[in-house]
Amino acid sequence: MKTKDRIINFFDVAALKCSCCGELGQNIDKTDNIKIIKDSEFYSITSLEEWENFMDKEINWLLANKEEVLSILPELESEWKESCKALKVLIKKNSV
Repeated sequence: MKTKDRIINFFDVAALKCSCCGELGQNIDKTDNIKIIKDSEFYSITSLEEWENFMDKEINWLLANKEEVLSILPELESEWKESCKALKVLIKKNSV
């Protein structure tokens, strides 16, 4: 898998967990306006534990390949602005 595709996949999987309730799948935000619909089974993730394991593995990979990841983020910023910002912060915090 290309680095760009792997980053997008990471962003998609990160979005599977609802920021309002912490569960996977279809959720409605606190204002009852926005439905967050993702199919976690598409990524073979059926539990929060599997989601956490996937995220841990991918974060380790992203950090190990930070130079390449950072070079690709500008291409993704128009569609994934907040995700790119968060990933840059994560990489910066973990760079020593």
